[in-house]
Amino acid sequence: MKITIKLHELLQQPENAILPISNLLGQKLALLNCTGVVAVTPEQLTLLFTGIPQNWDIQEIEEIFEFSTIPQTFNYQLREWIDQRLGRTNHQIPAKSNSSSSTHSQFLDIFNFRNEVIGDYRRYIESFLKIRDEKVKTFVDSELEKGQLWTDPLVQLNPKYRPGASVTTLVQQRVLHPDSTRYFSQYGEAYSFHSHQKQAFETAQRQEPYVVTTGTGSGKSLTYVVPIINDLLHHSEIKGVRAILVYPMNALINSQEEELRKFLKQVPNTHIRVEKYTGQEKLDKKTEIQNNPPQILLTNYVMLELMLSRTHEDKLVASPDLKFLVLDELHTYRGRQGADVAILIRKLRQRCGQKLLCIGTSATMSSEGSRQQRRQVVADVASKLFGVEIQPRNVIDETLERSIKSAAPTTEKLRESIIQGLPPKSEQTLDAFKQHSLSHWVEMNFGLEDKQGHLVRRTPITLETGANQLANET
Repeated sequence: MKITIKLHELLQQPENAILPISNLLGQKLALLNCTGVVAVTPEQLTLLFTGIPQNWDIQEIEEIFEFSTIPQTFNYQLREWIDQRLGRTNHQIPAKSNSSSSTHSQFLDIFNFRNEVIGDYRRYIESFLKIRDEKVKTFVDSELEKGQLWTDPLVQLNPKYRPGASVTTLVQQRVLHPDSTRYFSQYGEAYSFHSHQKQAFETAQRQEPYVVTTGTGSGKSLTYVVPIINDLLHHSEIKGVRAILVYPMNALINSQEEELRKFLKQVPNTHIRVEKYTGQEKLDKKTEIQNNPPQILLTNYVMLELMLSRTHEDKLVASPDLKFLVLDELHTYRGRQGADVAILIRKLRQRCGQKLLCIGTSATMSSEGSRQQRRQVVADVASKLFGVEIQPRNVIDETLERSIKSAAPTTEKLRESIIQGLPPKSEQTLDAFKQHSLSHWVEMNFGLEDKQGHLVRRTPITLETGANQLANET
């Protein structure tokens, strides 16, 4: 019978404690549990393999390493080490290896990845713990084993957004310029926008300020990029700065510039130009932008303040063509910083002398109260920040819908589906999945919640909490 040894605990022991374990491994009398071990040093590997025969390949190693517990990075390092011991120059895995980890090495196991992160953090914490009293050490180890310093992973499903309209439909409805189809298409097919994006386009068409408060991955940037490009298609004669987009971090500016250029590259020789103007650009690039301003300028609020105070940059902020002011991640502007930005916006409006169309985006701003109350809170905050009135109806939130259209299963039906288990693989089709009783339950308990007739995202919960809820219901 093999004894199971936790590798992360073994690696903390002195050399004279590791060598006897290596001998046990070489006799196949021990099994290493590698949970939380992302990688080990070459010196530690040398010690571990001291008692292991030189000619052992992956088949023998699988008998002493519990491969189901090995994170992907350590898995790769271990196989490289075995190749080196056997004199193989290329990384090879024998065809007869039945390791489950090798089968799935090309995929990211998110739970394994979480264990790797926790393993790193645990070893960092334990490096400070030198406890001599055995009772205290046993207690601390026990608490760490229970996960005292880290919570269980939370689970939340990405929701399905209610469809709005395609670019072609919006062109027919005269919401967008006919040339919009050239900019917003992929693989020859016109974009189809979500309902909340369409709502933003229509609000911009009415020349009313608005705030978009939808989740990550909901396409918030399109809610202002499309109206800005649409406006520049209607006014191709404009050469000065038409839109200033303000971001809290330069990293966001860099990624947003790539996104904008992706659309502009769809149309060769487009008249629309975009540039970023931050502390990252060299002097010659900034001089070029000052002499020949783009229609769309990406910047941060610190640089915007400098532009308002330096005469050689006046052309960028005093543009008579300026119409759009976008503040991304509105929730970051709070307290004193929020007050500074609010004053900055008022200076900008005064300097350019134009009536700006103010647009804000944020994934999280208010979560308390009814939908109308949340919209009112966001509208009040945004109105103070921009210095213009934003109507609660122009706070655009998520428009979600169910992916599983079947009716909620009865308790008996749900219980029956759990007892039966999963159907055979040959019957695991998309239609079968949608009809399965658990699919409806999972979506409505991990993904969506109905609040006063409006679907919102569920608060993330642990798998254990979800399992307990399912058990209580059935």
